[in-house]
This record gives sequence, structure tokens and C-alpha cells, in this order.
Amino acid sequence: MERTTRRAAFGAIGSIAAAGLIAGHAARAAVSSQIEKLWAEYRAIRRESETLDIDDDDASVSLWNRLSRVEQAIIDCDDAGTRAAEIKLWIALDHSGGWGHSLTRASETLIPDEDTVGLRAMFVGLDFDAKAVAAAILALRGEA
Repeated sequence: MERTTRRAAFGAIGSIAAAGLIAGHAARAAVSSQIEKLWAEYRAIRRESETLDIDDDDASVSLWNRLSRVEQAIIDCDDAGTRAAEIKLWIALDHSGGWGHSLTRASETLIPDEDTVGLRAMFVGLDFDAKAVAAAILALRGEA
């Protein structure tokens, strides 16, 4: 009978544990279709806001109330995947007060477009809170 060394035993345990961690991470990385539907709705409302008549108070209040409900639904979504985390960070970035002097008409579409090129270009002008959220988004995408 062949003798089992401690190294071989621990190596086998490590391999089993690593396989479990990889499988667990893959399960968490899968995103629900619910949060993607909510994100698509958010993006559509944000694009609709670009065409809003600023003199139409009723339409404006209605649109921003719809957007607030969708944002809350995104934050309340139980999905714990990396894509869900990224979507929630885009919402956090939108609510960040850290745009400093970087907010322009062009940057208004940065969030609904998930424009990481534009985000990276604006990065140095962001205040710390927006910069921290932006860095997390870029890290999740492997662009840090």
C-alpha cells in the first residue's frame, strides 16, 4: 500500500476547496434577468430625460419619480453577482456629489451608456467619493 504524505493530502484538500470556491464565484457572478431588466429601464428613462421639455413640470415630476422607483428597485434587488454590484455602483455614481467641475452635458450620458472611456477621461477631475466609486466600477471590469 502506497503511503499518503501530508503534502499530498493537503494538496488534494486544497484542490477540492479551490474547485468549490471557483464554482461558488461562478454562481455569484451569474446575474439575474431582473436586475438587467431594471437597468435597461433605468437607462431608457435617463435617455428620455435628455429629451424632456424643461418647462413641462408634470412630465418632469413623473419622469423623475419613475427613475427614483427604478433606482430603488435596483438597490433592493437581491442579486449578489459582480454584474449586479457594478450596476449598483453606476447608480451610486449617479447620486455621488463628487462630480466636482467635471459634470457637463456630454458626461450626463456617461452613466446610462456605461462609458468607462469617458469615466477614465474624467477621473482626475472627480472628487474623492465619485473617484472611489469609479475606481470600483473599473476594477470590476478589470480596467483598474
